Amino acid sequence: AEEHCILCGLCTRVCEELVGVSAINVLGRGVEREVGTPYKEPSDDCVGCGSCALVCPTEAIKLAKNIFPTTAEDEREIENRFLDLGAGSKRDEALGVYSDLVAAKSSVVQGQDGGMVSALLVAGLENGFFDSAVVVQRGEGYKAEAVVVEDAAGVRSASGTKYLRVPMVSKIAAALKEGALEEEEKGGKSKSKRRIAVVGTPCEVRAVRKLEREFPGAEITVLGLFCLESFDYEGLKEETRRRFGVDLDRAEKTQITKGKFIVTAADGEVFSCDVRELEGVVREGCPYCDDFVSRLADISVGSVGSPDGFSTVVVRSRVGKRLLDATEFVRGGEFGVDKSEIVKLAKLKKRNADRKFAEILEGLEV
Repeated sequence: AEEHCILCGLCTRVCEELVGVSAINVLGRGVEREVGTPYKEPSDDCVGCGSCALVCPTEAIKLAKNIFPTTAEDEREIENRFLDLGAGSKRDEALGVYSDLVAAKSSVVQGQDGGMVSALLVAGLENGFFDSAVVVQRGEGYKAEAVVVEDAAGVRSASGTKYLRVPMVSKIAAALKEGALEEEEKGGKSKSKRRIAVVGTPCEVRAVRKLEREFPGAEITVLGLFCLESFDYEGLKEETRRRFGVDLDRAEKTQITKGKFIVTAADGEVFSCDVRELEGVVREGCPYCDDFVSRLADISVGSVGSPDGFSTVVVRSRVGKRLLDATEFVRGGEFGVDKSEIVKLAKLKKRNADRKFAEILEGLEV
């Protein structure tokens, strides 16, 4: 296929006007004009939805650096490269590729919904599977930021779910460009920092898999989170104040479970509303994402499908299996994971995204 950009502007328009994230623009002048990201740095705004690739008449956008459009063809290539497609694995339309589905609760780490994300990270660090991890940590008030942690204490300080989108990709890219190239002398031997773990939502998982092409020497363990949508910080703060009279920055805990958004105030009082009522503060780009379960991660974790206090863990690769095998946990209940609950939400998210893509295609035909 032709792969030269003709500067038609369709990709930048769909990204700005429909998806709403404005991750790309036309840069430069004259013969140097090109489509790219501000400052030509990895984009924290791109959600990897593939809308730009859908409208590109030459497929040039698929070769652009610093953005991460992921088509169905890209997914197959990533699955073949990173995931376990052996005899014991399954390929499920809703769940993606997986070899095991477990309801689990950490035996050593206390955390939200069983603490399994923290437990997996601690096990990976202590067993030398990776030297550091890029995670999201709550900052001032309810705001959150991406940080690099290197030990169990750092992992525990970042535990708990944050329902905000934060600049993860630039932090990951920095860890790969800088931290991955640094070496520490320990015991007279050089120890590489090119082995890292990343905890992210489906859009961030897609970005990591695309970044891995540019850093073939890096070993990245990808822990994906279940995610239906994320929220705008200011909008969510205003909603919790208006609905519950609670300052989100001072809230003790937030949680989404069984279709409810739950806020625990500083005094212990609990408030809730249907997640659907927060549609007005969902971040731009989320409606165009069709992945609920982080299909391209080594191992995915979420609360849906497991008993209260447990995490659902989806093993997708040999890397993910090794990590789970090294983690101390207890299995949840006699019946394990209710797969139907996960499939229901996964299909809902994909159906909603497909509807958005159909609108884009209809616009092209006008």
